[in-house]
Amino acid sequence: MRQLYWIILLLITLSSCSKSVSDFGGYSKSENPEYGYNIILNHSDTFSYHRWEDGTKSFQSGAFLKFHSKQSVDTVFIWEGAIVIESFIEELIFNQEFIIVDQKPLDTIWGPIINKLSSPRRKNIYPNAREAIKQLQDSNIHQYWIINKLTNDIYCLNSRLEYFKKKKELGVPLSLKLTFE
Repeated sequence: MRQLYWIILLLITLSSCSKSVSDFGGYSKSENPEYGYNIILNHSDTFSYHRWEDGTKSFQSGAFLKFHSKQSVDTVFIWEGAIVIESFIEELIFNQEFIIVDQKPLDTIWGPIINKLSSPRRKNIYPNAREAIKQLQDSNIHQYWIINKLTNDIYCLNSRLEYFKKKKELGVPLSLKLTFE
């Protein structure tokens, strides 16, 4: 009987710990095999049909997210379980309303992926993985993301100055700050 008690206690502890580590209130962190982590949408508030390449359609649950960048504002339907922010994520902090992400954008540092369908590979070729990872770690290129979980607005900011301005404009609490602040 005592052994059963310890097993149940262990399972409860593990399940509560894993949820607090990866759940950010409608979004979660998922390991990316290329390098680092992705931010994944894990909530839905609507449904939409998705047309696949073979012409078939399927009914998908997800959410309309509004992506704000310096160039444009795009509203995109993202289905539940899909990537919202792709790796390499240096730091992630959050509260009830906001998620803030410091990311080193792989496409800018390593080059965009070419030949997506037939043979996915990066435009920049490195002799080995160690050199590619060193290039990423040594890079000073960062993108900053602010996700407003209440409105599904996502802001992509390319400089610290833009980041600080948007953070103030959105009313992000001063207590929610990245390591460099």
